[in-house]
Amino acid sequence: QHAPDWQLIVNPQNVGFGRAHNQIVKACALQAGDFYMTLNPDAALQPDYIEQLVTTMTETGAGWAGGKLLLKDDSNKPTGLLYSAGQGIRRDGYVVNVGENMADAPIFNQTREVFAVSGAALMIRQETIQAIALDGELFDEQMFLYSEDMDVGWRARLQGWHCWYVPKAVAYHRGGKLDAKRRGQALGNTYLS
Repeated sequence: QHAPDWQLIVNPQNVGFGRAHNQIVKACALQAGDFYMTLNPDAALQPDYIEQLVTTMTETGAGWAGGKLLLKDDSNKPTGLLYSAGQGIRRDGYVVNVGENMADAPIFNQTREVFAVSGAALMIRQETIQAIALDGELFDEQMFLYSEDMDVGWRARLQGWHCWYVPKAVAYHRGGKLDAKRRGQALGNTYLS
């Protein structure tokens, strides 16, 4: 009823975050001026999330942007803690979620340029995708899961694109608790990016 032209892409097995989004981007055949949003299945957007991102990206010329991601618990209740207020880069090149597991506070209410944003709910321009796509792929498919957003951030930065954190765009995200295998995979992907 609300999306009469939707197309379902079915994979016989889990192909991972990056490969699945690459399939969607190719199927969309994005044109200049279009925006694409990655969205984790557990993320819940406030009604004006997309509008806030598009407005800021239009005003700033940003290549991609993300909002304030607040943590929710296993029963989907807000915790009052941040998942991400954008991503920052440390001196050693390691990319981290700003404010992760900290209480939401006024310091996180400033719209600003950041190194990158979490892939849990990011908005990216078609022009940015076109500029950074490796062999036509937005995400590096060697990264099954975790840190692929950091890789996109590095590639977009190297192409001269800027990223903005938009705190008026609010979403709730549960995030994941990593077991040893997934923690190792995330760390490896971080160093690859």
